[in-house]
Amino acid sequence: MCLACGDRERALSLLELGRGVLLNRRSGIRTDLADLYDADEDLARRFEELRDALDRLDHPPLPLPTPPPQAEAGGRDRERRRDLEAELDIVVRRIRALPGQDGFLRPPSVPSLLAEAAHGPVVVVNVSGYRCDALLLGADGLRQVPLEGLDADELERAADVFHTDVVTALDPRAAQDEVDAADERITATLDLLWREVAGPVLAELRVTDPDTRVWWVPTGALCRLPLHAATAAGPWPGSTAEPAAHPALPPPSLVDRTVSSYTPTVTALRHARARVAPPGRTVAAVMHADVRRPGLPELPAARREARAAAYRLGVEPLDLAECERAVLIEALGTCTHLHLALHAVADQDDPGTSRFLLPDLDLTFAEIAARRGGRGRLAYLSACETTYSPRDLADEAIHLTAAFLLVGFSGVIGTLWRVPDAVAETTAGVFYDALDTVRDDPALALARTARLVRVHYGGAPAAWAAHHHVGI
Repeated sequence: MCLACGDRERALSLLELGRGVLLNRRSGIRTDLADLYDADEDLARRFEELRDALDRLDHPPLPLPTPPPQAEAGGRDRERRRDLEAELDIVVRRIRALPGQDGFLRPPSVPSLLAEAAHGPVVVVNVSGYRCDALLLGADGLRQVPLEGLDADELERAADVFHTDVVTALDPRAAQDEVDAADERITATLDLLWREVAGPVLAELRVTDPDTRVWWVPTGALCRLPLHAATAAGPWPGSTAEPAAHPALPPPSLVDRTVSSYTPTVTALRHARARVAPPGRTVAAVMHADVRRPGLPELPAARREARAAAYRLGVEPLDLAECERAVLIEALGTCTHLHLALHAVADQDDPGTSRFLLPDLDLTFAEIAARRGGRGRLAYLSACETTYSPRDLADEAIHLTAAFLLVGFSGVIGTLWRVPDAVAETTAGVFYDALDTVRDDPALALARTARLVRVHYGGAPAAWAAHHHVGI
């Protein structure tokens, strides 16, 4: 509604305030609360107690053993809510009176958000049933690009079908006609992302250098789609649709035009930059595990991938079947570079229990996100669907990739869907080759990897488009 009224500054502030709420709540390390604990621990503790008490009124524990009469219970709840809200209002006013806390629970200022575009444009793509727009944060201020051809309902349907199609396209047991049909629909979705989002945004940004960094903040169904892989439909070199006398160029793709990264919110980008460790000694760990469970494929290439990654990082790979789980947990807070090659599962009902599968006890999102104090530069998660978000919680960014941002890694490479073992090995190998040439810049290394792997897999986007970079 703010965009319809021409108030794009207010729209941007509200988007920042209203998204990622559950991520911050579930992790327990919302940055304004962390700062508040430093300023006044008693006020911070009381604020959390009041907030949680109000939450319990909205979501009471079930079942109640002897429910009181409805009218009586409702009356008590209203009185309790009134008292809690009154005290909360007093506590918030006291917090805002503290030095440096005047912005507590207020929308972030537009100048503070625009400051995050100093290293490259930040594009917030707002998807709603009313209208769709891209908000472009750049050195010249805040611009708005109406995305008139983008429809929220169509995008939701496309995302639902997309995640079914990538499974079919990568299934060696699927019939060839089913694979071809899935590839065709995947290509159509990437074309939709190019025509209705990436193309109009790039035209406004006028990006000419393919190594220009662009940070994407998707919303709604876009959180479940590979916007970084937006590609116009068209024949590939050597395809039967290509006239022999006039070889076709690869169709235009975002991977060829920019270095794309994601961030859950613009504020999260600021937090990642504030935590980044200064250049110094590399402390790396590479770990793998081939956990055998019903319905899971074996990972014969994971061991080779781990050996190659460990060689590039100058360490010995660790098999999690032969060392304690605590070794991995410790690495979350001590490593500058961490590479994991193992199975992961995204829980669609409770994304807070999404987990890495380990030989003894699995490692969940909640356990990872509860860690503190890491200052790593790169976590490479060579595992399945680490950035998968369920439809109803797409804007909350509760997934394994985000958990590593919360730990303190400034950059994370994750996957949007299940990637075959051999594809993961190929991608990781090309990535570490590229990383050697770009002075430890993971986003640029992954962009160059995508350009090479895209050509390698040609007309099979399900194989090359899953990996993406989040953070700085």
